[in-house]
Amino acid sequence: MAYLFFYASILIMWILLLICVRFRTPGTAHTVIAIVTAAMSIVYDTTLGEYMGLYYYIHPQVSVIHTLIAALLIYPPANVIYTLFLPRDARSAVVYTILWIGVMLVFEYASVLAGTVVFTGWDPFPWSPLTYVVTYLWVYFLFNYLKNRHYKLQT
Repeated sequence: MAYLFFYASILIMWILLLICVRFRTPGTAHTVIAIVTAAMSIVYDTTLGEYMGLYYYIHPQVSVIHTLIAALLIYPPANVIYTLFLPRDARSAVVYTILWIGVMLVFEYASVLAGTVVFTGWDPFPWSPLTYVVTYLWVYFLFNYLKNRHYKLQT
């Protein structure tokens, strides 16, 4: 079940991204978000999962490869989708981000139930919600910085 959930998550994430791209065209800022997300995910999951031993993907012996796959094929498309529909209005962006955090917590919980992610020392509360808050804060601010910088360069 762990492998099925893992690879189905990748497939679903990319299908969702392809559907979303039909409605909104990604730009340079989205590409940067994808690259930074991949790098941050690798550092974060390698540090907390592999070095600190707080969790692993599927099985300890194959966790590193699944950490890399997830960092490259799950989290970047998710953050690109998040930024594709990110509202410009700050109040709406807060509500939208809270909804995304909720979806990511449900996804994490489903991953745990499926055995795709196994917690060995990670305490989901308060660390998972806090992690998603920090993640979506940096994504939000970096994306807005990139969008504003790009606009200023064009004028």
